[in-house]
Amino acid sequence: ARHLPLSNAAERIRGYQETLMDAGLPINLAHLVSGGPGYEEGRRAMTELLRMRPRPTAVLAYPDVVAIGAIRAAHDLGLRVPEDVSVVGFDDIPVSAFIRPRLTTVAVGIWEMGQRAAMMLLDKVRGEVEGLPPRRLVQPATLVIRESTGGPPASD
Repeated sequence: ARHLPLSNAAERIRGYQETLMDAGLPINLAHLVSGGPGYEEGRRAMTELLRMRPRPTAVLAYPDVVAIGAIRAAHDLGLRVPEDVSVVGFDDIPVSAFIRPRLTTVAVGIWEMGQRAAMMLLDKVRGEVEGLPPRRLVQPATLVIRESTGGPPASD
């Protein structure tokens, strides 16, 4: 299990808020639920979200294992994914393509990220970056659309 550095979490929250503002939607911080990085934590966090009124119609869960736990929670509460609630994960781990429904997720190129990190480490070991300011690299991401997302559910 891994935990995000605070700066990454803060950037994700800022991105969430900016996206809602750009879309003219209200920001509800109660919709930001943190429970930890595992399947069970995702199940618990999603259960909390799905008990809210009005109930969210879509959830972005980080990482994919949390999204898989979220799908389980929806099913446990008698809801259908994506008909009642859409779920998007983040990481595109292999199991995401094999669960039902197959998980829509954000792929970040883990192999490429590891390769870039290894090259940066080798540069540091060789002394090739001494005296240079820290670099910030942004890893490109791709939305992989599968079966866990759909249009908004019909109004009750």
